[in-house]
Amino acid sequence: MGEEVKLTIPAQKKWLGLVDLTIEYIAKSLEAIMAAQVAFAVREAVINAMCAAEKMAPTRESAIDIVVCCNEEYWEIQIADEGPGISETVLERLTTMDCADLLWSESGRGLLYIKEYMDEYYSEKNVEGKHVFTMRKKIGGNGDGKNASRSL
Repeated sequence: MGEEVKLTIPAQKKWLGLVDLTIEYIAKSLEAIMAAQVAFAVREAVINAMCAAEKMAPTRESAIDIVVCCNEEYWEIQIADEGPGISETVLERLTTMDCADLLWSESGRGLLYIKEYMDEYYSEKNVEGKHVFTMRKKIGGNGDGKNASRSL
């Protein structure tokens, strides 16, 4: 499948810098088009995972697993957390929203950026019961989200 990088971090915002540096390094090594946008989308997804972990277990330490796979066709980022996942309602509503809809909203902008920057994204539970949010960026893809697959 190509190269794979795995990173497990505590679900605490102080670890965002490490995620940023890791994703930026991978993007630069690939000379990826839209590297900054992909790094931003990953950051937003990790923040969402941290918020979900905090809501699920505010008194317990939990971890977030990040896996980045790269090949000639695309790079895929999977972010796993112990949260409930993204509801189908939210994913469906995202298909019709734009920046104006979320300008003053308390949340949701991260998913909108992911929709704009990534070519595919979906949410599912893995065999361990963790929520896994997967994003794909085609090499040379425009990231308009129009052909994005979304499923639960």
